[in-house]
Amino acid sequence: MPDRVRSHGRLRLLALVVASALIALSSSAEAAPAECRTRIGKEARALITTGSRFVDVCHKKRDRVCVLGSMRGECNLVESADVDPKGTFVARKAKALARIAADCTPADLVDYAGGVESDVIDSIVEELTGNSQVSLGTDDLLCDKRVVACHRAIAQSRTTVLKEVVNDSVKCQRELDRKATSFGAISPACLDAGERTSGQGASRIVKSCAGVTAEAVGSCSPLPGCVIDSAVATGRALAAAIYAAPSGCGDGDLDAGEQCDDGNRTSGDGCSSSCELEGNTCTPYSPAPPGGTGSRLVTVSISTPEPLAGLQVSVDYPQFQSGIPGVGTSSLVQGRFTPLQPAGLALLNDNTNTDAIVGMVNVVDLFNPGPLFRISFDNCVQLSQGICNRNQNVFGCGGRCRLPDGSGGSGAVCFDDSSCTVGEICDAGDPLVCSPGVNLPFGPGPQAGCCPGDNSCVAQDAITSCAISDPVDALGQPVAGVTCSVSVTEVP
Repeated sequence: MPDRVRSHGRLRLLALVVASALIALSSSAEAAPAECRTRIGKEARALITTGSRFVDVCHKKRDRVCVLGSMRGECNLVESADVDPKGTFVARKAKALARIAADCTPADLVDYAGGVESDVIDSIVEELTGNSQVSLGTDDLLCDKRVVACHRAIAQSRTTVLKEVVNDSVKCQRELDRKATSFGAISPACLDAGERTSGQGASRIVKSCAGVTAEAVGSCSPLPGCVIDSAVATGRALAAAIYAAPSGCGDGDLDAGEQCDDGNRTSGDGCSSSCELEGNTCTPYSPAPPGGTGSRLVTVSISTPEPLAGLQVSVDYPQFQSGIPGVGTSSLVQGRFTPLQPAGLALLNDNTNTDAIVGMVNVVDLFNPGPLFRISFDNCVQLSQGICNRNQNVFGCGGRCRLPDGSGGSGAVCFDDSSCTVGEICDAGDPLVCSPGVNLPFGPGPQAGCCPGDNSCVAQDAITSCAISDPVDALGQPVAGVTCSVSVTEVP
């Protein structure tokens, strides 16, 4: 399971946007983009200040609880009831989105591929959560005065440095925007290093944590450097996310953070407008052949003896018959993923040859038995066509072009009748092509090596399965007996 789940919820969807190039806009319409960027910066700064303050207050209250099981780790989840019991942060987030919508036109937001809420607002929640878990930890301190004092110094220092980095970075870029004739990613020169407060913060931690180990306080190691470095990195990542344009996307050069760059910012040509690969794992059925249209909705449900705070689910699916556009954890992949239970953090990774991996964490509203998430696949070959699943790591394993009676013909590899010459049909739909004794190099059915290892016919819906790994409860303890199941629905 990814470290983000093993480490009691360190699931961080790190959206770090590095900057170097600006995207040219018409100089006759510059006021609106500048005002929009100013608004986004202002609202983001307010949310970061509010969220980090609420997290610190929650930790301070929990540090006074002198018993085990005080669940101090819940204080790291910015939107949880423990951090935000009155819903102030959630309401402030909604107000921020409304204000941004009022000051920004769709053209102003073209560089936010996933939308402002996803690219900026959700990044704030995710980054604050991850930074809090690294610096403030999840351990109960049991009212040891020295440890509590150290913990308070860490909280104060990291918040002070984080705010300086974000505020100074945004202020710097705002000044550049006022005189700019084009807009894009934040200038590298504006990414603040927290120089004013880093030294003071480090000194505060050293003084307050004398005789206290990082392990005792539940923080990262070594102190104080890791706390300061994490705060600076988090602040810079958030400042970059506020100005979403990918650096150099569309210039033809593959820069850091880009999956592809084909020299333009046009989606639909294999490389999206945000320089993410659009490839579909339906290879070699992409684009889908006639009859291979629509969506395949795969719903994964869990059965668990007790509520879970985190788990990983591996979903196996027939790549030659269905697929997810995009690669890895890109926004294209995430667009096909829908949690069906409240999740503090959730991520779909389609970066393997045979499986889609889902990691989910929520230590407040725990995961219960029932539907957990849904993935929407593209149909390359519909279930009704009855094609057996083939070895997922072998390409070119179609049927063979035969005469209508199943004999003779060219024997060329095919995926449907349109792939064959006039008078021939494709035998890929024969449900027996992968049965023992029939898998011949040049006989009916696909060539040798294209069937599953046991040489048996496996239906598409049968190969779509799931497996659970590393399920944990709210204390991070393993939970035995957790299973999952899959249901498949096709939409024309």
